[in-house]
Parts: sequence; C-alpha cells; structure tokens
Amino acid sequence: MADPAEVDQEPFRTFGDPLHPSSDQLLSDAFPEMNSNQPDSAILPVQTKSKTALKKELRFQKRTERCKINRANEKLRRKEKLLASRKRMQAASTPEHPYVSRRVERRMARDKLTKALTEGVRLCVDMSFEELMSPKEIGQLASQICYMYSSNKKVEKPFCMHLTSLKQGTKLHEEVVKRCPGFDNYKIKVFEDPLEKVFQKEELVYMSPDSPNILERIDPSKVYVIGGLVDGTPKRQVSLSRAQALNCQSVRLPIAEHMKRSASHGNTILTLNQVYEILMRFNETNSWEQALDACVPRRKGFTVNGQADTPTAEEEDKTDVLQEETNRETITS
Repeated sequence: MADPAEVDQEPFRTFGDPLHPSSDQLLSDAFPEMNSNQPDSAILPVQTKSKTALKKELRFQKRTERCKINRANEKLRRKEKLLASRKRMQAASTPEHPYVSRRVERRMARDKLTKALTEGVRLCVDMSFEELMSPKEIGQLASQICYMYSSNKKVEKPFCMHLTSLKQGTKLHEEVVKRCPGFDNYKIKVFEDPLEKVFQKEELVYMSPDSPNILERIDPSKVYVIGGLVDGTPKRQVSLSRAQALNCQSVRLPIAEHMKRSASHGNTILTLNQVYEILMRFNETNSWEQALDACVPRRKGFTVNGQADTPTAEEEDKTDVLQEETNRETITS
C-alpha cells in the first residue's frame, strides 16, 4: 500500500490525460496547421488549374505582348508620318509663308486672342433666352459657342468675345462646359450679369433679321450683339423685341440687298457661328459680296447677285431624269 505522503506529492494532472489536456494540446487541436507532424501537402494544398484555364491564361499573355508590340509600332509610324509631313511643309515654305510648327502656331493663336481681349472689335452673345429653348436647342447653342471660338482662333483679326447672362448652375452653363472642352481656359469674357449691366446702351448694336436697319460697316467703338437663341421653329421678332426693350440700335445683315433666293425651299435661318463668320469675313475684306458668298451655306438657296444660279439637288435630279428619257427616245428611234 502506497504511502499517503507520496500520493499527495504526485501531480493532479499528467501529460496526455484526455480528461485534462494541456495548453499545447489545445493549440494543436484548434490550429491543426501548427502540428509539425502533418506533411506540407496537408498545410497548403496545391491548387491545379484546368487545361481550359491554362489556355486562356496563355492566350491573354500572347495578346498582351502583341498589344505592346503594336503600340510601339503605331507610335513609330505616327512619328515617321509627322516627320514626313514636317519635311513636306518645310520644303513648300516660302519667305512670304514660312513654315510654322504646331506648337508655335498654338502659341501665336493664344497671343492673338489675348491681344484681342483689349484691342479687338467687341462681339457679344446674349445668353438670356434659355427659357425659350428646349433642352435639345440649349445643347445646340452650346455647340455653336464652341464653333465660334474655334473660328475666332484661326482669323488674323479675332473678335473680343463676350458672353452675358451665363449663370453658373443653369442648364445652359452645364451644356457649355460639357460641349466646349477647356471652356474655363477660353480667351473670352464671361458675365453672369445681363447685357444692359455690362455695357452702355449707346454702345450696343443688336443683330436681328427683323430689323429695318442695314449693317453697312463695323465700328470698333460699338459692341455687336448676337442673340443666343436656337429656334428649331422660327420665333419672330424675339431679337428685335429684345433690342427695343434695351432701347439700343438694331441692324440686320444685308442679305436681301446682295443675294437672291434661287430656291423656294429650305431653311433660311442662320446659326450663331454662321452670323459670326459673316461678320468676321466682312471685317477682314470689307466686302459684303465676298463675306456672304463664302459664309452663307449653299443649302439655304441664296446666290450672290450677278452669279449664275446654282442648281439644287432636286433640280439636278429632274435634269438627270429628262436626260435619261431623251437618251431612251434616241435609242428607240
């Protein structure tokens, strides 16, 4: 029989006792991957890819490499094309028309527009007609503003462009910013105030097709105003009523005096950029015949007085039909 003193000295728990596991056993059971007796394959099982996945991965790698090669080749082709074009332009240059690179050309255009802000003839677009236009017409107006600025950069004597009543947060302002890339950097003057608060009424010359007065010359001391209105359905007397409300001078382009209508169909309304181009060309040439002939679209059905009438598409079709019938009768006889 064992001594009671020796029994009391034995530990109450022993290693490996299933009823009283040790801390190492608890960790081993909770995290089996920590058990060093298990093989590596049991710790990190190998994920094998299918043949289809491997083929897709291989095709993706080949396509990526091919795209890199194509991009490099395309970049080289563009560079060679640019160099060839530059050499042709340099060879064709003359002392009167020297070769100018695109970078220098852009810088010259910016300098001209900057100078025009202080010295150019003032041209203003009255943007106070937003309520009279549909969302589609507002978008078209924003595009025409972009066309006007693009044309203004290319002329020798650009106008000093102004936009009045263009308020931030409106649908019109959003469309202008959306459709005119880099609008915040445009070399133009933008005002949220209406036209009458920006200029004196004695300076204003409002362009209106309904005005009884004819624009005969461009006065550098005046501000020429174009109504910012796109009317899919013609709106009569709108710009003239605006000029009368401002108590300012109104004029119209001398189209009826220098051109004749050769076709009875077609829309005769001119867009903002077309009116601007007519004024710009007249400011350069001082000739209404040249300005109207160059800037009034042929589809409007107008020809300059003294020129032969340009046949319309419908008249050309009728001529072709008559010619075919004549040829058929000649063959039959």
